[in-house]
Amino acid sequence: MNDICCYSTINSDLDILQRSDVGEADFKIILHIQHAAISGYKNIFVLSSDTDVVVLALYFFQKFTESNLKTLWFQVVSGKSSRNIPLHKIFSHYGESFCSILPALHQLTGSNYTSNVGTKYSALLADPLDYLQNFGQDVTELSIEQSVECAEEYLVRVLTSSLRYKTFDQLRYHEYKYSICSLVEDLPPTSNSIKLHILRALYIVYEQTHIFENNFGELNPIDFGWDEEDDMLIPKKSHLLFPPIEDLVPQCTDTTCSRSCVCVSFGVKCCSFCNCEIMICVKTYNKNIINR
Repeated sequence: MNDICCYSTINSDLDILQRSDVGEADFKIILHIQHAAISGYKNIFVLSSDTDVVVLALYFFQKFTESNLKTLWFQVVSGKSSRNIPLHKIFSHYGESFCSILPALHQLTGSNYTSNVGTKYSALLADPLDYLQNFGQDVTELSIEQSVECAEEYLVRVLTSSLRYKTFDQLRYHEYKYSICSLVEDLPPTSNSIKLHILRALYIVYEQTHIFENNFGELNPIDFGWDEEDDMLIPKKSHLLFPPIEDLVPQCTDTTCSRSCVCVSFGVKCCSFCNCEIMICVKTYNKNIINR
């Protein structure tokens, strides 16, 4: 039996599809779309129900059009039904600015790589354009610090419509004091914990949005909220100072730690649920480190 050789009908360079530094399937689909676009295909149909891929395709759609792509369709399958989504129309409706922050919005609120925070609906209502314009685009120390601060405030907005709180520690304090949520386990994460989540999201966004750049893959995930164990990346845990549950005093409202302070009366040290959290308190809890 004679062997039959198969030849590609596309005459363009295949280097873009043969990159050894790209392992994620999500990334490879984006590379395939770009390769098809620069090879002259103006109408592309992708079979994928992966939200991460859809988000990235919207982010890079402007780049695809610069290679003369006209329409980009995604077939999304759910159970026994399927529908075709015209990403070119979505991009045209929402615009480049909004689509440029979709990777940040998606990774911060939950994806294939990160944990869920709030819902996608609340994320869209939380004014993401005001907070996420530069998220994951620059990894200088100052830019990372600013991005983490803005992202924490944004995620607070995702969880609550109130503009009074900018950090998760402030939100936790309010939830514990004034809401029906009285169990520590049911409270939002601490600021220390959410910042590790934000760093992980920032790493993913930077990698995703720089896939066509020479600096792709330059970041070390260990510097962005992960630990390595047995050749696997696992999320870092936040270690914070926190009192045992039985030491919590729910109604401590004294901001000055005077003799009228409930904590003083009960002979316990202050913690993040006390009103004095906004000042430097010499009676803060300083032992019993736990994972959170």
